[in-house]
Amino acid sequence: MIDSHELYIEQSIYQNIDQVVDVAARGFRFEEQAIMFDFNTETFGIRMQVEEDLNIKGIRRFADYAVPRWYDIRLQPPEFEQTPYMNILRAIFHFNQGDCEIVPSTNVINYKKCQMDIDRNIYFVKISCASVEEARKRAIVLAYLTYDMARHLFVKFSSANMLEDPYIFQNIYDCHEMFELEIEEEDIDVKHMLDKQAK
Repeated sequence: MIDSHELYIEQSIYQNIDQVVDVAARGFRFEEQAIMFDFNTETFGIRMQVEEDLNIKGIRRFADYAVPRWYDIRLQPPEFEQTPYMNILRAIFHFNQGDCEIVPSTNVINYKKCQMDIDRNIYFVKISCASVEEARKRAIVLAYLTYDMARHLFVKFSSANMLEDPYIFQNIYDCHEMFELEIEEEDIDVKHMLDKQAK
């Protein structure tokens, strides 16, 4: 479980997040994956919403069941007041109290605690959220957008402690295989990329 307000995502996945979400959207999906998301412009809090009707038992499946209870957060679908950041993928990373930065895995992971040898040439994008709860909310939104029902695999935001787990780290390699990505081993200019996309 995410236990920190600081999140990490492998940089090649970050660079190709539009492609990743597009591939996931063309696959077989469950109803709740058709989400919209937006942000509170004062608190930078992410919000998510899906169109749905009451079922025959008077239950809204998304509102009542979509977020796993073990995630330990409340994420109710709100009434939207649309902002310029609505459904903008890069905003999940950049619309925050602090901007992202690129860090090598050696600055993130305590290799002495790892249960297996992990590639030390990988770089991560570090995102600092306002709270652990906000970090978990962003992780859930990214999970919905990238979940593959055939392989039960999705792109994960992870804390530094989570990346010491070989099963969590393996998710990076699995996502590269599923979305046909290559791991970049050199630094990237995050702000330049965002500015280029905005144009």
